[in-house]
Amino acid sequence: MKNRTFVLLLIVVAFLSSSLVLFAGKENPNAVWPIAEQMPEFKGGEKALMKYLNSNLVYPPQAVADGIEGDVICKFIVEKDGSVSHAYVATSSGNELLDAEAKRVVEEMPKWKPGKQKGKVVRVQYSIPIKFRLQRTTSEN
Repeated sequence: MKNRTFVLLLIVVAFLSSSLVLFAGKENPNAVWPIAEQMPEFKGGEKALMKYLNSNLVYPPQAVADGIEGDVICKFIVEKDGSVSHAYVATSSGNELLDAEAKRVVEEMPKWKPGKQKGKVVRVQYSIPIKFRLQRTTSEN
């Protein structure tokens, strides 16, 4: 009885192993890659991304009035067509106003140059830090 159970277990393990090998080469076309051979790029590069953020980020007036600063990390997916989707705040600044503004500006980004894996366009997760800093006057320094 023990031998039959052991043999049956070996057959099941062998079948599952061979099934994994058969399906390992087939990639899910909707998979989201955490890192791709060619990562997505904001059109115009990093300088253009910084310009976009500086031009479109609106410091929430209440946060300015309260003297609140903070850092937000937003994560999102750069889709195969370069559009941004599934944006969310991965690391909060601790202030809802700053977090919401960071997410808004990410969601409204223009299309990116999409990422590629093995020469094929793929969906890639991307993270971006957004810093909220108040302007200091020279008398405050």
